[in-house]
Amino acid sequence: MKQKSILAVAFAAMLLLTACGGGGIQGDMGSPRGDARTTPPREEPSENPSENPSESRPELSFDNPEPTDWPEIPLPDFEYKYEEELQGIVITKYNGSAGLVRIPDTLDGEAVVSVGQRAFWENMELTGVYIPNSVNIIAEGAFYGCSSLAGIIIHENVIEIGMGAFAFCDSLTRVAIPGSVEIIGGGVFGGCKNLTDIFVSPNNAMYTDRDGVLFSKDMTSVMQVPATRSRFNFPTGVTRIEDGAFGGCAGLTDIDIPNGVTYIGAGAFRECTGLTKVVIPNSVETIGGSMFFSGAFSGCTGLTSVTIGEGVRRIGAWAFRNCTGLTSITIPDSVTSISDGAFAHCTALTSVMLGKGLTQLGTGMIIVASGGVFYGCTALSSITIPDGVTIIGQKAFYDCISLTSITVPGSANISKESFEGCVGLTEVTILDGTTEIGEGAFRNCTSLINVTIPDSVMVIGYGAFRGCNSLNDESRQRILSINNDRNYGPFS
Repeated sequence: MKQKSILAVAFAAMLLLTACGGGGIQGDMGSPRGDARTTPPREEPSENPSENPSESRPELSFDNPEPTDWPEIPLPDFEYKYEEELQGIVITKYNGSAGLVRIPDTLDGEAVVSVGQRAFWENMELTGVYIPNSVNIIAEGAFYGCSSLAGIIIHENVIEIGMGAFAFCDSLTRVAIPGSVEIIGGGVFGGCKNLTDIFVSPNNAMYTDRDGVLFSKDMTSVMQVPATRSRFNFPTGVTRIEDGAFGGCAGLTDIDIPNGVTYIGAGAFRECTGLTKVVIPNSVETIGGSMFFSGAFSGCTGLTSVTIGEGVRRIGAWAFRNCTGLTSITIPDSVTSISDGAFAHCTALTSVMLGKGLTQLGTGMIIVASGGVFYGCTALSSITIPDGVTIIGQKAFYDCISLTSITVPGSANISKESFEGCVGLTEVTILDGTTEIGEGAFRNCTSLINVTIPDSVMVIGYGAFRGCNSLNDESRQRILSINNDRNYGPFS
């Protein structure tokens, strides 16, 4: 059964080579033939992707006997449903408190085929888990945040493991991926702060490992670097740094991204707090970001210098969010869009140079409160929005309290709440061509004195200038000439 779970980006079967609770869990993987074998000798790589792997790499057996000394888990502890698409049972939640848990292979006479999304989410009691050979899918976030989980026994039939399935499992030290796995989701072991090694069965057609680091089989994608690594050298030929690849590598102080890399994934370097400098080469086209992983460099609080190459076209959501040491940034002309929250809460950021190719500065609708591009950049005092930008996104400059003046190009419309809370703003100039000022766009800009609004503006949204008590009479009358609704007007 090779059904792909709907929300899992998916990934590999795994297991752990450590003692768990009071009983030992042998970190073994099931072989397609059921034979026992050990990890073959590795050829010495010409380039070492990690200069501080664990000192010894233990041998692995590929035979996964079911543990006989684990206690039986009462079936009512499991919530589950029959999934027609998967033709079997999906475990949706575990409500028990046992440390060692055997996933049943059948429930109500039907095969258990999946451990569902967030089924064991942040279960602090779980120390070991046995996943039987009926299971094909370990879904997105299935064991996320199980900080005591030290041992995993997974059979060869697992085809996919969803993104973040074992993220922030702090007690994991070594994990193994069997040959059956075809898809591995991003950040599967992200933030596992004691993880030292990832092993892949030599029979796996899609993935491999080198010195305990997970790669695609062809070595073009870095999939997961254990969080304990403090140094990393890229092998020749790498073109992609996948989602969550270096997530939580707090000891990483330096990274040399080679020219030839085209993609830096969402959360790729998330919370690499030791990084101080990053140079993104011209070959990179996308700096990723997403709600699940946050941005590529989000939470890199030690980062003080970022150079963005001239091939980058898109800067993703939350890409540099909470990079509190960053003081300035230059966006090259190649960049056409900067997504929501890209520089949110960069509280030391004082100046930004936006490239001439930029057309989109966030979106008109965000789904999280702190999602504006420069939301909460309280030190930002200077920025020029280039002509050609068509949208200034929702909350784009929310609470940028050090901004004193802003010029909006005629190519751009102003989304709701774009400049809300900019209490230092005294003057706004909107150039001819702009047609709309969104709801709450300048709400509570308490120092705003003068606003220049062209004839092209047709709409001023509800509460756009509410709380702007310092506005001069001329600006106030100009605003009311466009919208004087008493109930839903610009000062309401």
